[in-house]
Amino acid sequence: MHDWMSKLERAKALLDAGALTPEEFEAEKARLLPSSSSTVVDQDEHLAVGSQEDEPSARTRWIKATIAAVLVIAIATLAYLLLADRSPKPTAKKAARLPTATPQSAMPAPVAPPTPKPKPKSKSTEAEFGCIGAYSNVSFSEESGDGSGLFVRIGKSGSITWKYYEGGISRGNVTVNKRSADRISATVHYVGDSNDAPSNVVLKCNAGKLSASNANIGNLTLRRLTPKQAAELDL
Repeated sequence: MHDWMSKLERAKALLDAGALTPEEFEAEKARLLPSSSSTVVDQDEHLAVGSQEDEPSARTRWIKATIAAVLVIAIATLAYLLLADRSPKPTAKKAARLPTATPQSAMPAPVAPPTPKPKPKSKSTEAEFGCIGAYSNVSFSEESGDGSGLFVRIGKSGSITWKYYEGGISRGNVTVNKRSADRISATVHYVGDSNDAPSNVVLKCNAGKLSASNANIGNLTLRRLTPKQAAELDL
């Protein structure tokens, strides 16, 4: 505590104790006041100097805070730029590699089941007979004009026309039983003759010549006819 203050307190204590009169206390107080005013001025100057000394430290703290804020903003901006550069960007080349959608209509065509192969026919039925056409050994009498002999026409389809001349013409229905390139086995049933039982006949082809054998007619060798000759006999 300052000296003038302690002196003023002692004077006040003496006043309270009755050792000093009020007039004496006022005189002592007046004496002590000039020294106290100079002391107040000294304290104000000290405070002013202290505040001036504190101003640089506050300014320094403000500058440091500003620098720290700028650094934080700069670091955040740099981090954002780095992350933006690393993010994938679509390019025309990558877009071209995207798979195109397959239309539902482009379905694979159904596979047809394999066609079963036909069973091979026996040679006797599929082989074409070597003597196709009209054959005969019919001869006509100059006196009566009647013919005698056999007329046979063999078609490619397997049909056989059978006519036997003997005082007239007996037509026969022929059923082929077995057929090969050089031989036909058949059954002949004469039309209109209920008493005549069907008879077997064999037709053979040898070097373009046709022969016919039957129990009723025996073995006959037939010559090939021209279309005109065949038309005259196949009435």
